[in-house]
Amino acid sequence: VSTQSTWGTSNLLPAGQQLSSVISGSSLTTKLSHGLNINKTQAVEFIREELINPLHHRQLLYPTIGNIFTFVDSPDVMYEFFDQRFHQQGDPQSKVLNMAGIYNPSFLENYMQSLKFKQEKGYEIRPLSEKLRKMISILYVQHLSEDGKTVSYPKLLQNPQFTNDFQNTSCLLTFCDLSPLLQDKALALSFYINLYNILNVHSIIRWGLEHGRYSFRPGERGSFYNYYSYNIGGQLYTLDDLEHGLMRENHPHSQGSQSSERFSQNDPRRKYVLPKKDPRIHFALNCGARSCPPINVYTPEKLDKQLDLASRSFISQEVEVNSSNDGNGLTLKASKIFDWYKKDFGSDDNQVATFIAKYLPNQKSELIRKSQSQGNPIRFEFKDYDWEINI
Repeated sequence: VSTQSTWGTSNLLPAGQQLSSVISGSSLTTKLSHGLNINKTQAVEFIREELINPLHHRQLLYPTIGNIFTFVDSPDVMYEFFDQRFHQQGDPQSKVLNMAGIYNPSFLENYMQSLKFKQEKGYEIRPLSEKLRKMISILYVQHLSEDGKTVSYPKLLQNPQFTNDFQNTSCLLTFCDLSPLLQDKALALSFYINLYNILNVHSIIRWGLEHGRYSFRPGERGSFYNYYSYNIGGQLYTLDDLEHGLMRENHPHSQGSQSSERFSQNDPRRKYVLPKKDPRIHFALNCGARSCPPINVYTPEKLDKQLDLASRSFISQEVEVNSSNDGNGLTLKASKIFDWYKKDFGSDDNQVATFIAKYLPNQKSELIRKSQSQGNPIRFEFKDYDWEINI
């Protein structure tokens, strides 16, 4: 018995027959036996092969309690389908962007041979992240502007290297083993940065498809960063989860926010939060606005140099150093990033200025150091941020 369904439960039964969103193991066996015209033994084999198979990492069916890779033909064990478990509202493909190809019977087998596979823990993150980096790099070469600041989203949507190859490979993130990230900060941070940037690109493409426009109306952009997600290692991560949860030490959205930690004490994603935030991430992350830093692809081996380069490039272009109007001290005119995330760069204006001086050309950085050594005040002004989509 086989199924041609690539999403949800739409093709499991003949037309007109429906499965309940929550169903017992024995009821599911009976329904599939009748619906597919097979005996109950064959129905159980079908469920274990096609719906809940750890060897092939097919996970369309979840027990409400207990081991996720277990099926028991019992009236006492309840199950729910993926599209009910993770998508309570709307189109199930609209929110988790790397799930649509998972149940295609062929694609996992195609990649099984090229990736190191651990039956107990899933796909290893190192070869998978490397494979994704290479695919993303090719797409960026084709669809980013030379300065890396704008994206040709409509053309990217028409590219089968994105719609087929990348999206199929990104599905493997669902099953990957993230434990190596705990021992290798460079691997973890480069992985998170690359995922953030491509998830943002992917999300804007999905937004354009759903809304018929590559633009945001008032109030829409704020919710955008918590709407779309990738399933990584069995957990869902939005853009804000990746940035503020994983990369900013599980902090709230910005320095002015009074909200609690991003991930609670019992949240399994908390395990993968980086122990110390690196403020240079703010010059590597691109949220899809025109004022954002350029998009690049980051590697564990060169991460430190790449982050330094990204910081130097952004700060040297965005920060102006001027004498104050009263002739006393300096005024730094800078990106709003230094306002929103001030505490990431330092505890006060003087420390933020010290951080900025490290990445400015010598003449400008020397002005800051001289002003500091003389005890003169340093003030900040912040530029308007252009939130239009970077198309």
